[in-house]
Amino acid sequence: NYRKKAEIEGRMESAFENNEFHIFYQPKYNIKRGGMDGSEILVRWFDTKIDHYRTPNEFLPIFEENGFISRLDRFVFYKACENAANMAEKNQPVYPFSVNVSRVTAIQPDFLEYYKRIKQKFNIRDGFVTIEFTESFAYENYEYLAGVIHELHGSGFQCSLDDFGTGFSNLSYITGLRPENIKIGRMFIN
Repeated sequence: NYRKKAEIEGRMESAFENNEFHIFYQPKYNIKRGGMDGSEILVRWFDTKIDHYRTPNEFLPIFEENGFISRLDRFVFYKACENAANMAEKNQPVYPFSVNVSRVTAIQPDFLEYYKRIKQKFNIRDGFVTIEFTESFAYENYEYLAGVIHELHGSGFQCSLDDFGTGFSNLSYITGLRPENIKIGRMFIN
């Protein structure tokens, strides 16, 4: 485990510089309407040194621990906004999207300013982007996250609570956060 962690940490900077991190669009399907409603943006790492994709469980926990996740979260958000703007410019269909934000990213002093600035730079309309936070982050930092969500709403973002049912799972507790969506974890449904 130490060797694997050291290998990933030793590769992360060069992988970033060599564009080995790719974004993928996981469709969100509206059953009622019978069509796509948007997508969730996911990040994957094609490690050229081993010539295949690393699983997110391999690198994301390490990046959370060492703080590199903030750089990756910002990259994903920037690319998603850039792609949406490019598609709109070419009159191609553009769908709303959501991006995950780690707790490490969300507590950065310039978190809100950066996300607002990039949304504005690419002229992304209000209500088009959803920022996803985990239930565990909400439980651990309720007051802080409530303020962040309030600010994001004021700047035209939607918010979602991810992995509901994997932790505290109290609806009355999270309704004060006022997220537009709650994504229920598979464990909770099982």
